[in-house]
Amino acid sequence: MIPTHILTLQKTLYKGEVQSITAPGTEGQFTILPHHLPLLTNIQKGVIVLKSKEHEPQFIEVPDRGIFELADGQATILLA
Repeated sequence: MIPTHILTLQKTLYKGEVQSITAPGTEGQFTILPHHLPLLTNIQKGVIVLKSKEHEPQFIEVPDRGIFELADGQATILLA
């Protein structure tokens, strides 16, 4: 599982553990799975898809752009 936080300047949009994260990157869509190497990249307007074993996929809209960081097995997504 990947501990995941999705934040804006005003609030936390998501906090929990997921099996995979799919996000709209500047070079195209990418997916992160457990044990992925550390990553720091920009994301663009689109939809983030969070999948877990217990729940249906969750969809979070990226209205403009943001930053995706995966460090020490934890994902942090900051949205503009």
